[in-house]
Amino acid sequence: MLIDAIEVKVQKSDMKKIERDKVPLMSKVVQLNPRIKNTKLQYIEYKVITYDVTLKTKGKNIFKQDKSSNKITMLVNTHTGFSESITKIPKTSRINISKKYIKKSSMDEDSMLESMKNEILKLLKNIIINNKGHIHDIKVIDIKSIYKPYWIGTYNGKLVLLDA
Repeated sequence: MLIDAIEVKVQKSDMKKIERDKVPLMSKVVQLNPRIKNTKLQYIEYKVITYDVTLKTKGKNIFKQDKSSNKITMLVNTHTGFSESITKIPKTSRINISKKYIKKSSMDEDSMLESMKNEILKLLKNIIINNKGHIHDIKVIDIKSIYKPYWIGTYNGKLVLLDA
């Protein structure tokens, strides 16, 4: 499968040191030195969603409203649902990966788009109240999938995600 992926910065040989540092010292002593096991590289899908938000605010004239258009770019983790507003899209390269190394997303795209709209409304609520205006329109301009690599291992039966 051909995907846009962020570059892997931490190699498998460097993972052993990071794994040792991630496990707390008391856990090593009390639980007879458990380690993170079965570490493998997997890619988690992130969606880059660009919205065009049109705001109408009170103008200089009583009968006229000023219209302003803003572009907001959101980065959404499809595995956890965490999202954030970004100014610059992460640098990616096109690579060929087997489907078994891609972690399935746990979010439906329609519900994700709706939750992002609600989040944008919350972000812009204070701006709108201060300028005595309202949101005229929110449109999705572009949706792009990028993949971020993670080292995934098991620690006491739980999955542990480490940045790659």
